[in-house]
Amino acid sequence: MSVTPGKSASVSSERGHLTRHVPSANLAMTHVLRVPQIDLTSLLTEQNPQIDLRLQSYETSTRNFLKALLIYKNHAISVITERRNNQNAERKRITAKIQSVETEINLCKVKEIELLAGRIIHILAICQN
Repeated sequence: MSVTPGKSASVSSERGHLTRHVPSANLAMTHVLRVPQIDLTSLLTEQNPQIDLRLQSYETSTRNFLKALLIYKNHAISVITERRNNQNAERKRITAKIQSVETEINLCKVKEIELLAGRIIHILAICQN
């Protein structure tokens, strides 16, 4: 079976066994731990029965998971912070542009009023003669 990069993970069931199909980019991080079959009859016949719980393997797996989770969390926080900073910078840039345009509009309005006032004065002067 091959998994192409960029495809989402999916779960399928064959003969009652669940298998997980993950993107190939995550295959290096995927570790399948197979639990050995325990023969209870032979185990119970022993004088001092013991079952290896593989605590060292569990602790290592848990530590690796928590480490990966911390890296993911820190990356997510940095991405969110970067986006927030970019949005703030864009907002400031747009606000400055809006103020610049409004100032220019107001100057144009003043010039228009001056031109109209000059024209009206000129017309009145012509009418009085």
